[in-house]
Amino acid sequence: TYIRIRNLAIPTVAVEGLSYISPESLIWSDGRSTISNLTVSAIIHYSPKPDAERPGQTYMSKVDVDEFHIDRIDAKDIGYEHYEKGLRVNVESGALRDITMRALSFELSPDELDDMKIHEDKSRATKDKPTGIHVAAFDDVKVAVAMTNGLTAKGKLNASSLDVHFAESGGKEIDLASLTVAEGKVKKGNLDLDVDADVKGIHVSLLPGGLVKGRAKDVSIGVKGSKGKHSFDAKIDHADTGEISYDGTFLDMPALDLPSIKLNSLSVNSPDFGLQIPGGSPAEL
Repeated sequence: TYIRIRNLAIPTVAVEGLSYISPESLIWSDGRSTISNLTVSAIIHYSPKPDAERPGQTYMSKVDVDEFHIDRIDAKDIGYEHYEKGLRVNVESGALRDITMRALSFELSPDELDDMKIHEDKSRATKDKPTGIHVAAFDDVKVAVAMTNGLTAKGKLNASSLDVHFAESGGKEIDLASLTVAEGKVKKGNLDLDVDADVKGIHVSLLPGGLVKGRAKDVSIGVKGSKGKHSFDAKIDHADTGEISYDGTFLDMPALDLPSIKLNSLSVNSPDFGLQIPGGSPAEL
């Protein structure tokens, strides 16, 4: 059994007061978010449900997305919480532009606790119409993150050209042309940081088994803050992370290139040692 949707067009969708609860996570919205100019062509498949309580009971087993496009999403007061990871994310405001999905199949299990599988038909890719997921831009997305270990972070994000592709092995390839972070703040205990960043040429591979590999070709970041009695103000310009790998425990960066590190100020105060580099006389390393 299936339902075929051909060239469905919806000019505007408004979402307010959303609440979705699963055994692992919670998604909610206290504000009003809008979706502009949604178009979709897809097939929704239904299959007999194993161990059904009544004859003929089915479940949504697969969604084949031929074409899916949204001109713009304006988000306000959206939250996400993952219980096991101890992660909470709040999007105060922001927009996404030109969101596209093409030639993707979403395979669902009758068990709601099982992960969804995503397949991509890359044979359908053309120069003008790539497959996978594409987001042209993230505009002034104000986001706050909190972890149960006490770490909090917030800032305003802008990004361009996000592409996500899916391998049959279950891996994912993610590319992001640029990402800027403004008004960034990070806190944990007596650590208090102000962060601004401009990153270009980001590639991340999420591999089966939890291994993560990636690279950022051009990283400029300024960090100013304090930890207890110590304070610092430093900036890194045009660094290249080289190939990075993370296995869930260890982070390996054997080819990190730091062409310019500027220490604008530094104050170290301890009973046995003190060091002062006053502002106005930066040291370049």
